[in-house]
Amino acid sequence: MRVTGGVGSGPAGPWPADGIRVEAALKATLNRAGPVVFLESNLLATGLPPEDGRRALVTMTEAVRSAGAVPAVIGVVRGEPVAGLGEAEIAEIIRSAQKLGPADLGPALAAGLTGGTTAGLTLLLAAHLTPWPVLATGGIGGVGADDPADVSADLWALGRYPGLVVCSGPKLPADARATLEWLETRGIPVVGYRTGRLPRFFVADGPPLRHRVETAEAAVAAWVAHRRFGGAGLLLAVPPPSPAPPEIGGWTAAALEAARRAAKTGSDVTPLFLQNLARLSGGLTVEANIGLLRENAAVAARCAQALSRGQTR
Repeated sequence: MRVTGGVGSGPAGPWPADGIRVEAALKATLNRAGPVVFLESNLLATGLPPEDGRRALVTMTEAVRSAGAVPAVIGVVRGEPVAGLGEAEIAEIIRSAQKLGPADLGPALAAGLTGGTTAGLTLLLAAHLTPWPVLATGGIGGVGADDPADVSADLWALGRYPGLVVCSGPKLPADARATLEWLETRGIPVVGYRTGRLPRFFVADGPPLRHRVETAEAAVAAWVAHRRFGGAGLLLAVPPPSPAPPEIGGWTAAALEAARRAAKTGSDVTPLFLQNLARLSGGLTVEANIGLLRENAAVAARCAQALSRGQTR
């Protein structure tokens, strides 16, 4: 089964495709339904220290290109959504240190703000450029470990916008089991890529999954079938390429406690937590983060290739 669609063929919604500035080569690839992997830019703004964030993004784009797909970094620059960020725009987002989720889009555009897009907002914008977006990220937001009402907008986006989202499960410190139940209850498939468990970001051994695939083609086939009957997003869970350090449990508890004390809002907790975790681990978790970002980008590129070729079996 071949799936096609170029710029402007995304779902109906508040944003027409011409409301997003698209880099010329990326636009040409989208118009011919070529393989594209969308990448979030929040890792530049708040996800990692600035130089590490830039290094992680370069690592991801190189992994996508090596697998034969085109990387498309999405962000908001001076009140304009941009797909295919250039170096100057990347530098602006790093300087902004501003995280933008789906609820921030309208106010940010009206105020002319610059910021890095979360996985949820990246998916929203990508879905207005193509009906078949493939997105790679490190981890998605999840259900709060202490508050089940604290649900990341990334999860809602998966239920609302079409997308094959490749990640290493929910970011620490989210509750992986509660996140999985939230997604499955709302009919959002969570499929393990060569794993029978939902990874917990750095940690491979999470709750068991109902579905597993061994190839990118099989993952795409599952998503195409899901879409055929009215579904939107599918989460493809890729285990981290390296085992987590044995000290990760202690680091996580200490980093989370410090982040909760310092956070002004709920959305501040995860970036502060990751900063604390990097400090406590002496940078080991930063390298682990970059490693899983590289792996997820490569898997996403293989999925984009399979989708572009119509290989869904």
